[in-house]
Amino acid sequence: MAGDPAKGIGRGNSDTDLRDIPQKHDFGATIKALKDRANAPFRISERRVQPSNAALKSETLDTIEFEIFKITEMARRWIVENGLSPYKLALTTGTSPSQVHRIMEPGWTPSLKLARRIASTLPEDWVNDFELDCNACLPRIFHLHHSPEISSDSFTQLLRDIDGRETGPILDSLIEGQFSIRRYAYLSRTELEIVTADHTGTALIDSDYSPPPPRMTWSPDTKGSRTPGCVLLIHRIPIMVKDRINLYSIHIAEYSGKNWATQFWKIDTSKDLTSMRQLDILKAYLAEKA
Repeated sequence: MAGDPAKGIGRGNSDTDLRDIPQKHDFGATIKALKDRANAPFRISERRVQPSNAALKSETLDTIEFEIFKITEMARRWIVENGLSPYKLALTTGTSPSQVHRIMEPGWTPSLKLARRIASTLPEDWVNDFELDCNACLPRIFHLHHSPEISSDSFTQLLRDIDGRETGPILDSLIEGQFSIRRYAYLSRTELEIVTADHTGTALIDSDYSPPPPRMTWSPDTKGSRTPGCVLLIHRIPIMVKDRINLYSIHIAEYSGKNWATQFWKIDTSKDLTSMRQLDILKAYLAEKA
């Protein structure tokens, strides 16, 4: 039985498995209680869309494209920083000039074999520095194991409160931990309802950030139900906030069941992007993704 959302409920000390999600917990009650709680620090928005319009692209290129981008940009940066020509790069890497003469043109994409061949001929220390810059500025998504040791205290507490099934403690964790929440629910095969509650105390309130959308499919069978799944992610992404680009690491917990999915997220860490090389790499990445 859900607790009184106006008062909340004291949290227990259960050490239950975080993967044992209540079978019928689709977080509809959590959204309703959040709306009803007076003076809750959330900005709530609701919209209904056609499912085909809701499947937005991920913030990251897929793995192969991502690796090809890094190696291609690596070759371009080597040419620029060392004042070389594409012809000189071809001689250095043992490739034909016809394979690399368009390397500085937007949209030039080498084969994975050629990209790796180019990368293998560049100085190791320079390549290592470039890799560090890529790791410091490019968006990525990392899947986490279901373990409290890899998450912040507030993130772990939220997972335990969700496992406890009571609405009151979940709301307490959302407020205290500065979590935002978004719930997707199919109303029919052709209509998807999306309700978002952004915590107003987080730096992301001044941005248009939202987690990558879940993969959902409509199921006409409403009689049965399947055990909800849970995925834990870290989304590392550069975001412009108040005229500054910061690299954020954002914890995401995504639960999904039949015809619904719910995401919780909060900032884990953030840092300014000030290196001109990192900003140039990021600019090239965003152009490639577009």
